[in-house]
Amino acid sequence: MRGHFIDGTDELIFFECELDKCKPAIPSKVNDSDVLLHDIYKLLPHYPIIQVLWKIKHAIFMVPYKRTIGIERSNLPKNVSFQDISSNQKTKFNPLLYECDIHKLKLIEDTVNKKLTRSNTLQKLLHEVIKNGYLCDLVTIQYTSEKEKDKLCEKIKKQINYKEKDENGELKLNESILTILKELKILYHDDIHKQMGYPLQLYHICAILLYCGKPCNEKFSYDQILFRHHNWPFLDYYLYNAIEILHLHERREESEMELYCGLKNVRLENISEIKSGFFISH
Repeated sequence: MRGHFIDGTDELIFFECELDKCKPAIPSKVNDSDVLLHDIYKLLPHYPIIQVLWKIKHAIFMVPYKRTIGIERSNLPKNVSFQDISSNQKTKFNPLLYECDIHKLKLIEDTVNKKLTRSNTLQKLLHEVIKNGYLCDLVTIQYTSEKEKDKLCEKIKKQINYKEKDENGELKLNESILTILKELKILYHDDIHKQMGYPLQLYHICAILLYCGKPCNEKFSYDQILFRHHNWPFLDYYLYNAIEILHLHERREESEMELYCGLKNVRLENISEIKSGFFISH
């Protein structure tokens, strides 16, 4: 139940009761959806001053309409930097890449899940980005040569207590050094997030920002299509989790936007090539 409120799905739209486990028990013959509670409990002693317990077997929640948003593109805060993630070396991504070997996927999932922990989430996400060689995505520095860049990065790593083997997430979150932290707070307090009821945590927003506006996105995506999910377990999981939460807050039924519009009118030469499976990347 707690998870529903964290994600913002706190409006109950359906539930199923275990009638015989309620206290006092509700007769199983009461299956009329229009029956009044008064008619069920009116014969009990001391009615209407009574205490009842309902055993809920199944319930469905949704995000209230007032906390949902349209999915059309909106202007993002100007003081959040979204970098040009294009590069000279073009990587070809296959939008239909998938894997149907369930055993192989299970091994990947088990390997990644062993690394995931629920404490110091933001520290571990940022540590992962640095470990994969993208400290510059988290800071604002100027340099004239690669040698100067490397020297600055080593200095920053010492300032934030970066250790390559850090199991406990001991990275120092100093926003005067890790300037991405300021960007996360700006996005967190944005009007759109406020309308949704602030369902995203800072590590969710960080994962979205890294994926949508930082150069590490290309390496992250490339590693995934090569089944190197173990390199980015935290970014992968938090991004998935963030998309899942945002999905609940979208007014998709009010939009005519087409999913995978880039593939519209694409024709496959051999339809038999399509098999059931799972997409292996975002």
